[in-house]
Order: sequence, then structure tokens, then C-alpha cells
Amino acid sequence: MSIRPPHTIRTIASCLFLLLLARASSASPQQHDDTTQQKHDNTAMNTRSAHVMGFDQNKTTHHFTLTKTGGIIQVQANDPSDTTSCDHIRTHLEHISKAFAQGDFTDPHEVHAETPPGVPTMKARKSTIPYQYESTPTGARVIITTADPKALNAIHDYLRYQIREHAAPPCPELPSASPRFFTFDVPRGCVSRGCAGQFFGTAARTAVA
Repeated sequence: MSIRPPHTIRTIASCLFLLLLARASSASPQQHDDTTQQKHDNTAMNTRSAHVMGFDQNKTTHHFTLTKTGGIIQVQANDPSDTTSCDHIRTHLEHISKAFAQGDFTDPHEVHAETPPGVPTMKARKSTIPYQYESTPTGARVIITTADPKALNAIHDYLRYQIREHAAPPCPELPSASPRFFTFDVPRGCVSRGCAGQFFGTAARTAVA
């Protein structure tokens, strides 16, 4: 068996190193472009959200909950003494509770610049989906319920989309017989708000529905 001369081995090693270096260099611009695009998209969505919702996204926190009978959209002011944000949150959520019940999803379309998944079915089956508005000490929530399986799937698709759009963690499938629900938090800096989401607190929280 012949043994390659040392200079041949060095040449091969150098070529492999240069090849790996070239690949790493070519990948870096793409990664940078993706990061820049993500920041651009988040900034644009935050701007649209503030315009549509009427409150500063950096002063508020959105929560999305999937329940066995529907879901919950909740927004709260980060500072309990921020009565301006609290009032604007209540105005917006009361508005969308009435609009959604009528099949009007103009606001989420304007925020995301597209029609979110689930919306066509939620429109078509609006008579089977009650939207209950509730004021909270630091904001408000909208409780969505239905006994219609197709409407339920659409509601969950809609809420999962919100979580994905705002970079929250993937939501688990809900046990059909479970009496509990899962809550996901879109933390400060996201919309809504465009940075990495996290589970409510530090993990998925379960509570009796």
C-alpha cells in the first residue's frame, strides 16, 4: 500500500479548510439577511398593531389561551398604574368581541397584512361562536367558546397562528377529554410583539377551565 507524501496530505487538508471557510462565508449573508428581515417584519407589525389597537405594544402584554371549548385572548398593561393603556386595551378588546361575533376580522387582517388561518371558518360559523368580553384590573380579555367541532378547530388554528406570528413556543395538542387549558404568553417586546415568546411564567400553566 502506498503512502501519500506529507505535502499531498497538507494540500488536501488546505483544500478542505478553504472549502469549509467558503461555505461558512456564503451562509453568513443569508443568516444576516434573515435576521434583518425578521426585525423589519416585527417592526412593521408592531407599527400596524399600535395603529389598529390604539395602545403602545411595548407597554402591554398579550396572552393567548387554547381551551377545550375555544380559547381566550387577553391583554394587560405591564404597569398597573398605566390607566391610559388599560383603557385603550378595554376599548379595543370590547370592539373586537363585537366585530368577531359579526364575522368582521378586519383588525387582525390589518395587523398581520394577511387573513389569519381559521378566519374563513370562524366567519362562516359565526352563529356558533359566542365572544364574551370581560374587563380585568389591568386590561381585558375575550373568551371564545363553541360546541361546533369545525369552529373549534378554526379557533385553535387562529390562536396557534397568533402564537407563531409572535414567535411564541409551539402549542401542544389539547387532550380532548381534559378539563384543563394551556396558556401562552407573548412577553414584553412582542405583539403581539415580535420577539421570542415564552410559556406563561416559565412553563405551560394548567388551570381548571
